[in-house]
Amino acid sequence: MKELLKVTLSEINAKDFGILLFYSSNCKYCEQIKPTFEAYAEQYPQLQFAKIEASEGLDYYMQYAEENEDKTKKVALPSFYVHHKAAVSPENPYGFVGGFDGASEEELKAVCENIAVLS
Repeated sequence: MKELLKVTLSEINAKDFGILLFYSSNCKYCEQIKPTFEAYAEQYPQLQFAKIEASEGLDYYMQYAEENEDKTKKVALPSFYVHHKAAVSPENPYGFVGGFDGASEEELKAVCENIAVLS
C-alpha cells in the first residue's frame, strides 16, 4: 500500500472504487485502525487503497472534511473517504463520493464489504 503523496492521480483512479485513509501517527485510534485498513487492502484487491498522514496533507483533508454547525471544518481522525472513478471531475479530481470523519473499524469493514460487492 502506498502513501498518497507518493501515488499519482491516475493510480488512485486506476480502479473503479477505492478508499483513502487520513491518519495521524500520534493518534491511538489511528494506529489501531491502520492494521485493519492494511488487511482490507490485501483482502479486497479489486479496490484501490491509499493512506496519508494528516499532517502532510492537512490542506487536502480540509477540502473534504465535514463542516461543524458553525460552518468551520471538523478534524476527526482517523477518517476515510470513498472514491469512485465515475465521480471524477475537475472539481473532484479524486472522485470522492462520501466519507467518515472519526471513523471506526466497524464503519471501515461495512464500507469495504459493500463496495467490494459493487466492484
